[in-house]
Amino acid sequence: MTKRLGCAKNGSDAILAHPFFKGMKWDVVFERRIKPTFLPKVSQDAFDTSAFDHYDEDTSKMEALAEDEETQFDAFTTVF
Repeated sequence: MTKRLGCAKNGSDAILAHPFFKGMKWDVVFERRIKPTFLPKVSQDAFDTSAFDHYDEDTSKMEALAEDEETQFDAFTTVF
């Protein structure tokens, strides 16, 4: 069972019917006739990361996977 809204049996209908969105005029949204309350400034550059927080680089050392973890990962990569 998932707790993520829209990922369960009813899919996106669960989002449309959620009390948080009560009063939302979805036809106006779908037709793009609604004005957004927030419009971020986005560059046309595909590599623009200015909207993301900056963090110090992680320089910690990674430990090697244990044998059973390696097996689990190999199974994962064959599925996907």
